[in-house]
Amino acid sequence: GNDMKWSAVEPSLGNFNFGNADSEVGLAVCHDMKVRGHNLVWSTGAQTPSYAFGDGTNSAANQATVTANIQEHIQNEVQHFGSQLYAWDVVNEPLDPSQTDCLAHGLFYQVLGKSYIDVALKAARQYAPAGTKLFINDYSTTDPNRLACLIQVVRDLKSRGIPLDGIGHEMHNAINYPAPEAILQTIETVHANFPRIEQQITELDESVYNAGDSKSN
Repeated sequence: GNDMKWSAVEPSLGNFNFGNADSEVGLAVCHDMKVRGHNLVWSTGAQTPSYAFGDGTNSAANQATVTANIQEHIQNEVQHFGSQLYAWDVVNEPLDPSQTDCLAHGLFYQVLGKSYIDVALKAARQYAPAGTKLFINDYSTTDPNRLACLIQVVRDLKSRGIPLDGIGHEMHNAINYPAPEAILQTIETVHANFPRIEQQITELDESVYNAGDSKSN
């Protein structure tokens, strides 16, 4: 789950370490398994080396630096794996329903605003092999507020012609949450708004406990 993240593969600018990820992809290819890449840009800045954000300011000079860093990282990673991967989580966990624009105001956002998403998706489309599917990936999309934000953000991206092929719904589930009906409603709502957008269940895990409870027998 971590071996393709920025800090794992490019801990310093231009210095790459694909060893673990290459082993995993090689094993999958040998067994005719499809592989989706996770992830190119994590909105919060988690597992991302500090150089990616430049000096952290939104000055014009640093915006140019961070834009170039995103483009350089995506170009090298997607071209390294090439057609061995059929899809990428290009931007991971961009949503925050507490913000009026529905976006997490993480370290990339603080420099580039929402355009960091545009930069990442455009770079992935430019450098990934033709046919590679580009996703945004987020959690708790069954929550009404997060679902509404997902619809808002995707509609904005599509209206501006930003390349996006799919939505990943993280499913870190408990026995009692989310309800199966909520999962169905989420998928149907997204489809009703964006019938050409692919949807995938990602990061699926199922607790043996109720939500927030790890002690019950």
